[in-house]
Amino acid sequence: MNYIEDLIKYLSDNLLMLGPFVGMLICLVESLVPILPLALFIALNIKTFGIVVGFTISYVGCILGSILTYFLSKKLTNEFIESKLEIVKKINFTNFTMLASLPFTPAFLFNIISGITKMKFKKYLTMIFISKFCIVVFWGFVGYSFTALLRDVKMLALLLVFLLAVYILCKNLEKKFKLN
Repeated sequence: MNYIEDLIKYLSDNLLMLGPFVGMLICLVESLVPILPLALFIALNIKTFGIVVGFTISYVGCILGSILTYFLSKKLTNEFIESKLEIVKKINFTNFTMLASLPFTPAFLFNIISGITKMKFKKYLTMIFISKFCIVVFWGFVGYSFTALLRDVKMLALLLVFLLAVYILCKNLEKKFKLN
């Protein structure tokens, strides 16, 4: 446990010299290279730049990277692959967004699938703004107070309530803007 905290402290001390652009860039690159540890990058940004600025840097970087992945996959798709993903088009907006909001789902896959299935950009962008907000809140919260999270079940309950609120928001947006 101390090793991770020491690593975050070392990286944050060095990241501060490079500025917020690098913090945003590492989150953007993670969208293209999903093997990179997004949780570490978000925790690093929050530890380095503070909760509000670190969150904003991470959120914007994740959104820009997601949009870039969406357009790349949309551009590089062929008809065969698109036809195999017809079932994805039948998943409603709320369920797709909730799946993308879960911290352990492969977010890059949602970006690629959204591009391949030619999801309308308005629907995709709404889904990304909501799901990336949830992901950055979760990993920022975990990264900022990881040890407290392990000791206090109330914090986990708070995260579940947050996800429920996001679900309700998605349902309302789905109806209001006809996102299915």
